[in-house]
Order: sequence, then C-alpha cells, then structure tokens
Amino acid sequence: MSEIVNTYTESDVAHAPSGHLPFVGSDVEVVAFRTGDDLVLIVNKAVCVFRTVLVGAFRDDLDLIDCNMLMRDERNALGQLTAERQVGVARALAGMRAAVKRIERE
Repeated sequence: MSEIVNTYTESDVAHAPSGHLPFVGSDVEVVAFRTGDDLVLIVNKAVCVFRTVLVGAFRDDLDLIDCNMLMRDERNALGQLTAERQVGVARALAGMRAAVKRIERE
C-alpha cells in the first residue's frame, strides 16, 4: 500500500472550499460545517483522524454561562493507542471474530 502524502501550499489555502482550513507546509486540515443546529468538526492528516459533533451549537436559546463546566480538554495522540482504547479494539475484534464464526456455521 502506498503512503498518502500531501503538503498544503499557499495556493491550497487560497483555493480551499468554504469551511476547509489547510495548514501550509503540512498535511493537516481542519474542516467545519453546519448540519441543522449542529456543528461538525473534522481534522484530517492525510486521512480523517478526528471527528466530533457539537450538538445544538447554532441554537440561540441555550444559556451556556452556567454550563461552561462541561467543556473539557482532550489530548488525542496520533498513532498511539491508550490502554483503554486497546481494550476497546480487542473487544471489537473479538466480537467481529465471533460474528464471522456464526456466519461460517450457517
């Protein structure tokens, strides 16, 4: 399999579609778009590495002054699995193997 390599240039930034923010000299791009009242944020590093939806981000009837405590900082290390994620991946793989065995028996 060949590696996907793209280094964004000033021209890429100037011609990026609305909602796309490529970073010059890197393969990193941030994408943001609205879907209804929600805001979708995506980070691409040659491939999608992070995606989140801020539900109700565009609603104007929310009182967020008292809710700022819900904001949290997250660190996502690319290319590394935390112990918790390793357990989750192992469980998912075990579930897929079990499903394949059931299908093979049918």
